[in-house]
Amino acid sequence: MMVHLLLQMPLLIMGIYFVHLENLLFKMSIMDNNYSQLMLEMVIL
Repeated sequence: MMVHLLLQMPLLIMGIYFVHLENLLFKMSIMDNNYSQLMLEMVIL
């Protein structure tokens, strides 16, 4: 049970991190469309 919880923790942290990253990219796309497009391409690659 404890090991299962420990294995899920990094996934949860990564999930939260990606939500924040997506939010940041969305805000950047409002400010500068070209820059966010470059960032998205880097994330995909």
